[in-house]
Amino acid sequence: MTRDRWQSWLLLSLLTATAVIAFSHRLVLHPFIDQLKTQFLIDDTAVSLLLGPAFALSYGIAALPLGMATDRIPRIRLAAAMLVLWSGATAACSLAPTYGALFAARIAVGVGEAALIPIAVSIITDSFTTERRGMAIGIFMTGVTVGYGTAFAASGVVYDLVLTNMFHNTLFEYAGAPWRQTILILSVPGPLVALLLLAFPEPQRQGSAQRVVEAVSSFRPGAVIAALICGAIALMAFADSGIFAWTAALLTREHGMATAAAAKTIGAITITASIGGTLLGGALADRALRRGGVPAQLRTAGRIALLGLFGSLIFAATMTPSVLLALALWVGAVTAAPVAAYAVLTQVIPASRIGITTAAMTATIAIAGLGAGPPTVALLNQQVFAGALSLGVILALMATMSSALAFLLFGVAAKRAAMIEVG
Repeated sequence: MTRDRWQSWLLLSLLTATAVIAFSHRLVLHPFIDQLKTQFLIDDTAVSLLLGPAFALSYGIAALPLGMATDRIPRIRLAAAMLVLWSGATAACSLAPTYGALFAARIAVGVGEAALIPIAVSIITDSFTTERRGMAIGIFMTGVTVGYGTAFAASGVVYDLVLTNMFHNTLFEYAGAPWRQTILILSVPGPLVALLLLAFPEPQRQGSAQRVVEAVSSFRPGAVIAALICGAIALMAFADSGIFAWTAALLTREHGMATAAAAKTIGAITITASIGGTLLGGALADRALRRGGVPAQLRTAGRIALLGLFGSLIFAATMTPSVLLALALWVGAVTAAPVAAYAVLTQVIPASRIGITTAAMTATIAIAGLGAGPPTVALLNQQVFAGALSLGVILALMATMSSALAFLLFGVAAKRAAMIEVG
């Protein structure tokens, strides 16, 4: 293996670690819903605004300018700067004296994290061959999904340590309540990883990218496919954000689990299922590309979405092991499908526009998916059904409908790609 290839894999590893930090910070409040309600005297709807819109709207608004910046300025420096920003904002969440201050800190977390996926996809496009991009994106997305699990598992572990006074007479203790100390501790690794990122040189940008068909030179065909992919992923993100925002509450309220136990259980399941899902998604995407091109990759993403549909039905079960099985199946599907979809993106969009295109997708996914999911669960639970349905049934309904629609959109995108190839 040449020095450049080693460097590409090392940089990918560090980007993956950055993704773990980003997504653990994104969900760092989720295990502490009931503590937030008590601390700030708020209801489920107000909590859902912190978990969803406060982050997602700022993320979506910031994604487009940061995507443009990704295509124009050194990406390594931009990634390091944004990592320091969102880590600092996460620390600010732990110190927020009022609900308004916490809301503002969540906005800053969203702004910082908006740059990560466009930067990572752009660097992967420039650093790996077409045949290896699926696996490379799968490895990066492992960090994304492990971050989801880390937010719960690490929160549960650190929260238990705080309760045993391990951080007595340290700076962390001055944050106050145990949930505050936990979040402050989890914000520390970010700046350290930012320093490691700055040790890498900027990857050389490609002048052009592989397309669905070499004869097709316009941007429009790829943009249509990207829009369909975006819609499918946004639908799954909509259900996923609702599931991750409220599964801890489901386990504590309806299944009698303690906060730390629920957090550690969700974290362990998420980490295990997401590693399998992302790596399998990358491998299946590369295999589909070799056997049937981009249409086959999109059909593969659609079949994976169907797995999520079957898994989501089990959320309505009343037995705790069944709910945990539903979570595992859902996580596996919702992590594998986007890997295959992002692998397609690197085939159909020119490298010079990959940053802004990915940013537009992540903005849409954040606002329509991540932002809407948590409040929708609260709305259905409190207003529409007025507590008549369990949280598990509501999550099952959301995830089933979203998965079915995502399957249809992936199918339309596959037909569109096949038409381009034939044309």
